[in-house]
Amino acid sequence: MIDELPDNEVKYFTKHIKKNYGYDFENYAISSLKRRLVRILSLYQLQSLEKLSEQIQKNKLDIHEVVRQITVNTTEFFRDPTTWQFIRSEVLPHLIHKPRIDIWHTACSTGEEVITMAILLAEANLLDKTYFYATDINENVLEIAKKAEYHVRNWDLLMENYNAYQPNYPIERYCVKHSDKFFFHKSLTQNVKYEKFDLVNDIHTQQYDVIFCRNVLIYFNQQLQNEVVSKLANCTKPKSYLVIGSKETIMWCKAAERYNVLSHKEKVYQLK
Repeated sequence: MIDELPDNEVKYFTKHIKKNYGYDFENYAISSLKRRLVRILSLYQLQSLEKLSEQIQKNKLDIHEVVRQITVNTTEFFRDPTTWQFIRSEVLPHLIHKPRIDIWHTACSTGEEVITMAILLAEANLLDKTYFYATDINENVLEIAKKAEYHVRNWDLLMENYNAYQPNYPIERYCVKHSDKFFFHKSLTQNVKYEKFDLVNDIHTQQYDVIFCRNVLIYFNQQLQNEVVSKLANCTKPKSYLVIGSKETIMWCKAAERYNVLSHKEKVYQLK
């Protein structure tokens, strides 16, 4: 099993993928990228990135599946429950009087974060006027998100997080368990547009009241983090909100000058 990959091999591999398939990983944080590539080599029982490239070129491995493995974003319902408590108490009250609410989940993965926010909005009677743009670089996870159905192995974690968010209020109001799956009510996602989007390379011009970019920036190097935060600021309405992951920060980015910090702990920012 490979424990470490040389930097030059990783750089050659990312250049090859960018040139031949259009996926740009050159500014991903090298340590995180290495860990994911080592895991991929182990998964496919390959001994080098050269062998991985050969398998992709010969169509023995699907490039889209390899990209999914590189970009897989760990997600869960009500992840970091205190963040959702903060959004409920400090963000939602400022959206009440808006005739329309626009929200962008920039790396929605399999949709848990979208459904979590939809539940908050439903409880605040704001869901009917909210429109979601839920994007991810990987089309496979988007297909899962569209179905809003999940394996019961995720149920215990859902209950743990949801009860930490608000105990004694049944989550079964929003979903139904059947056999080995649980299904969320379609009303939660009726105003969601799911679409493939590359946060690094694609251009987006619409503006939003809330943008979620949680647990994404941590995989980028400093240059790319700054570029992405600037892009998100351009897509945020004045006095509107950006939410990032609990282990992330934007404070060293030049674009951070455009934000006020609402909560250092919950990583919620408001555009000036």
